Amino acid sequence: MANTLFQNALSRQKQNIPPIWFMRQAGRYHSHYQKLKQKYSFEQLCKSPDLAAEVASGPINEFDFDVAILFSDILYILEGLGLELKFDPGPKFSSYINASNLKDYSNIDKALDHLKFH
Repeated sequence: MANTLFQNALSRQKQNIPPIWFMRQAGRYHSHYQKLKQKYSFEQLCKSPDLAAEVASGPINEFDFDVAILFSDILYILEGLGLELKFDPGPKFSSYINASNLKDYSNIDKALDHLKFH
């Protein structure tokens, strides 16, 4: 049976209980994520659609949540604009956007294309 709680909530249909949406940082406690992290880097988990879906579905499968957000990192947008991003172990940029170089990092189409991970 498909879980329709979230779809019903979006459609403003009355239902007995609201959908559960739980924001979390997976790496802090979830064993499912920790096992994947032993085999794959953070970047691989974010940039491989199959792996990102696997990370996102972990809590749904384990805790029976109703909805998940695709696992990724917001900083990949800046990487797509041309900033060199490395995780060592946390995020580090080789340069930063400022008033003098803003035009170098303003190609939105390039950033959007970069986010089409496969």
